[in-house]
Amino acid sequence: MYDNDISANHMEVGVGTGYLLDHCRFPTERPRIVLLDLNATCLQVAAQRIARYQPMQFQANVMAPVEIDVAPFDSIGLNYVLHCLPGSMVEKAVVFQNLTPLIRPAGILFGSTLLGGGIRRSWASRELMTYYNYWQIFSNRDDHLDQLDVALSEHFESHALEVVGSAALFAARVATQ
Repeated sequence: MYDNDISANHMEVGVGTGYLLDHCRFPTERPRIVLLDLNATCLQVAAQRIARYQPMQFQANVMAPVEIDVAPFDSIGLNYVLHCLPGSMVEKAVVFQNLTPLIRPAGILFGSTLLGGGIRRSWASRELMTYYNYWQIFSNRDDHLDQLDVALSEHFESHALEVVGSAALFAARVATQ
């Protein structure tokens, strides 16, 4: 997904360790990268990992309006974030509402999440999800594929959605104007 959808003007939301940004192929040697995460440690670790790109960092909660003073992006990555946020997929859809103002016309938001329902899962997957939800590492018990599909339809002009195991991979485009 990164090699196909990332742009030279990219925001990464929920940065983790920066591994994906460190290993993807940007379409230019000097991309503009902005990192956005609620966790200051994750921001610091990811920024150090991709220091060669001189990323900007912002600490913010994507469940609330994102109020940062930056020019919009051609791509936003949102990988393995939604299943960690509290609430149902219907409640988490506010993330799309909060991020779309940061995307240029015809820009793309791409990402992935682990689903709790609406898909076939193995016994091991069900047990692991139960454990992670019990300890509040994940909050995806009520995250269903059809709800994600509706949320993407409501916030984007077009989208693609694919399930691989328990993961939903998605790419969504905003309107051209």
